[in-house]
Amino acid sequence: MKRLLLADDSQENLFLLRTFLAAHGFEVEVARDGAEALAKARSQPPDLIVSDILMPVMDGFALCRQWKADERLRRIPFVFYTATYTDAQDAQLARSLGADAFIRKPAEPMAFLLELRAALQPAPAEAASDQTNGPGDEMAWLREYSGVLLRKLQQKVSQLEETNRALENDMLARAAAEAALRELSGRLLRLQDEERRRIARELHDTTAQHLAALIMNLSLLAPRLQTTDPRVSRLLTDSLALAEKSSQEIRTLSYLLHPPLLEEVGLGGAVREYAEGFAKRSGVQVTLRLPAETTRLVNDDETALFRVVQESLGNIHRHAGSPVATIQFVELPEEVRLEVSDAGSGIPPEKLRHFHQGTLTGLGVGIAGMRERLRQLGGRLEVESTPRGTTVRAILPRRTTLAPAADLQTALPPPRP
Repeated sequence: MKRLLLADDSQENLFLLRTFLAAHGFEVEVARDGAEALAKARSQPPDLIVSDILMPVMDGFALCRQWKADERLRRIPFVFYTATYTDAQDAQLARSLGADAFIRKPAEPMAFLLELRAALQPAPAEAASDQTNGPGDEMAWLREYSGVLLRKLQQKVSQLEETNRALENDMLARAAAEAALRELSGRLLRLQDEERRRIARELHDTTAQHLAALIMNLSLLAPRLQTTDPRVSRLLTDSLALAEKSSQEIRTLSYLLHPPLLEEVGLGGAVREYAEGFAKRSGVQVTLRLPAETTRLVNDDETALFRVVQESLGNIHRHAGSPVATIQFVELPEEVRLEVSDAGSGIPPEKLRHFHQGTLTGLGVGIAGMRERLRQLGGRLEVESTPRGTTVRAILPRRTTLAPAADLQTALPPPRP
């Protein structure tokens, strides 16, 4: 059984080659670099060495040079098996060093095996004599070796530059796609607000007016239908009650879609009115910490901040289980901040972690919508949560000169039982 020394710094290559060669009758010893291979060969010379070229500590070229300069090893066949140094100049240098074969990875298994068996055949006397002469002049060897290394380095630099260009192109394409997505998202949000405004106006100006006319007609009809049949009176009374309830629901829906005060008096008045209505509907006591007078912000900013109030209060009512909520609006020199906090059970840590990572898994489209609205306007959404409560903070750049104002604290009472 022939002993074969296999030098390669890849654990995967060592395993595959060792398994293959052992299955074909070789006793295989492995080394992970040229220095280790040389030490093992000097300790117990093999019948054949198969070496990679690109290895740490000592590469294959340096190993081959020292191998052929060693009196005990120089006649042992040396085979290069490489995937990195594959050019004709690389093969020429290998041959000049005395290599018996130069095989490029990946080689067909049986062809690879035949090359090894051929290398094990005794060399002609003349060839053996030439081979023992070593690589020749030291300066010539260094020039050729340096030239091979320099050429390989230039190839690697070129490949790296090409990879960098590809990455830059990918990054530019991704940035363009993200910009297009942000533009589309912003357009969708604006269209959504416009549609909400249109539907709210339609409900208020048309449907609500029709219901008001229906209620008026039923009210006028009631005294004229004097009848002894109680069923007719009951049907008329029920119809009037249903019409009045529908009218109230339509007006509430219209207000929730787009509060008219947001355009008429601005964010402060709209938030006060909405918080008061929310407290009556939900039973949650809402405390307002708003400036006594707020300078009007641009429409998009006021709409975005109002939607944060709507979504946050809705989440408090649906999920937090908090009996209280606080809304605070702060004007700073460079930005405005709106905070909505509660004393509820908090957001589960796993969901909060997803929010901070930007994935929003399990948090629903409401928070995603708030974050996107603010991002479109150059702002950001922050969420802090513990088992004692949650704070949602919307931050936007200040878009106008805001006059300083005193802080007015108002507590809205819960609805009467």
